[in-house]
Amino acid sequence: MRKLVLFIAFLIPICLLGIGSFAEQVEVFTASDTLLQDEFSKTCIVTGSGITMTLMEAEGTRGRVTFVNGTENTFSIDPNGTDHILFTTCTQGDQITSPTGATSTGACVTLIDYADGIWGVVGMNGTFTDGD
Repeated sequence: MRKLVLFIAFLIPICLLGIGSFAEQVEVFTASDTLLQDEFSKTCIVTGSGITMTLMEAEGTRGRVTFVNGTENTFSIDPNGTDHILFTTCTQGDQITSPTGATSTGACVTLIDYADGIWGVVGMNGTFTDGD
């Protein structure tokens, strides 16, 4: 029984570990969308091709949002206006792009509204890139 529990725990993506309560919202997106302030703590499962998910304006609320690649397609996460996602070589206004291909299903990233105009990456599973 211990081996089964350890195996299952190993399969849970790191970025989903910090989600918290089971009462949080999960929504499947098949088209591009802009998230609103009341959608913090949402898990967004992205299943369409070429989707751009635009974040709400970062205001330092410490709210979190998680994006999960539900297919082999690629999607982008775009900051609001000139907000900055603190990730590798991203500068103000740069988006991050999910991995694509057979191994990309389940890739995820959790972002936190860290400060006014700044999003931070607090968890990631998969190879996301600076999408400019």
